[in-house]
Amino acid sequence: MYRTNDLYTVLKESLEAHDNILISGPPGIGKSEITYQVCEELGLRMYETRLYEQGETAVGLPIIDSSKGVTRFTKPFWFHELETGSFDVLFLDDFHLVVPGIQKYLYRTLTSRMLHDYKLSKGIKIIVAGNFSIDSADASPIQSPIMSRFDLAIKYEPTIDTFLNWALKSPRFDTRVLAFLKSNPDLLYTSDPPTSEMFPCPRTWEYVSREISATNKPDKVTGIVGERAGAIFQEFWALLDRDPEEILRQDPNFMEAQELVASAFILARYFVDKWGDEKKEAQILNFVGRYPKDILFLFARTVTSKLSTQFIRKLQSKSEYKHIVDVLLDIADRLGIGG
Repeated sequence: MYRTNDLYTVLKESLEAHDNILISGPPGIGKSEITYQVCEELGLRMYETRLYEQGETAVGLPIIDSSKGVTRFTKPFWFHELETGSFDVLFLDDFHLVVPGIQKYLYRTLTSRMLHDYKLSKGIKIIVAGNFSIDSADASPIQSPIMSRFDLAIKYEPTIDTFLNWALKSPRFDTRVLAFLKSNPDLLYTSDPPTSEMFPCPRTWEYVSREISATNKPDKVTGIVGERAGAIFQEFWALLDRDPEEILRQDPNFMEAQELVASAFILARYFVDKWGDEKKEAQILNFVGRYPKDILFLFARTVTSKLSTQFIRKLQSKSEYKHIVDVLLDIADRLGIGG
């Protein structure tokens, strides 16, 4: 498989050249969402279905044609939808849950865009996604005859940097969660998720964002991302109670990674509270101006979410803050709030 931490770029390039694409990776890392985003940007109308939910009806049921004394198959619903909906892409998600007995009928679909005697448009592209690395009772490997019909197999392994580059643009993620993940990149996702237990992945970290944004408490986080990740998050949460004035007396060049990212959120919140106090604003900006760019991004995004364009306009007239303004304008552009 071709390994990448940038599924968006690879899939966008690959859809131009290939008709059958396989995407593999752990659950909850964004395979489906990225596929939707790429198809939307390319103007490709996508039809998604999960064949495992349909049981035997996924490939049609046998019926007897008494007039000819032969057995035929009915046309499954998803195939009918593809024929009539002018779709460009068939997206088969969670394919690792499709049993071999159903998979074997799709060999012809991949090779000639047919199922039994029914034909699809030859121009339809097929994307199959799933977690094919797991070994559990409810998972099925892709059969070798089918595997050989894919033009390209992609193994998606996001890094913390590629995830943050995407997540910082999204209002769905609380900045405190992103700050935590920045300092604990190994907890971004679990490559081999446990059975019947909660585990960390981008999807469950989004659930954490919802929880703490609503309650401002980390109490239930262990029930969202599991015991270990939840406990470490609760330890990080305690750092967010630090006195901002104490932080401002430190040197950011000598702060530990987790302490540094926590300070970005604390000082962003303090900056919003002190908005209008020119002296205090300058003190905070001079401090965070020494942050690495990715940490400065955390600070600036948090402030921008509260003060919007007021913050940007105020700093644009001050040349000493140009590098901060550049980050702010980048955020404003990504979030579509204007400068």
